[in-house]
Amino acid sequence: MNFQFKKQAYQTNTVNAVFDCFKGQPNTSGIQYQVDLGRVSKGQQSMNFEDQLAGFKNTDVEVNVLGNIQNVQQQQQNLNVS
Repeated sequence: MNFQFKKQAYQTNTVNAVFDCFKGQPNTSGIQYQVDLGRVSKGQQSMNFEDQLAGFKNTDVEVNVLGNIQNVQQQQQNLNVS
């Protein structure tokens, strides 16, 4: 079975609109996070799973996403923006 995909204009427009929502966000691909285990008390051998995950997070959003979304909405010709 072979799949054949067509490049659809509406799909390309949708992808571009999503990218435009985050326009201005800096490239932070080089940033790495490290879990700070701190001091382990005598009664505690290791941190639990939830505490370990606390050291990992998404990069902070530094752009006005709402403003970008509103701009994308205003650019759409057939979208009723209230």
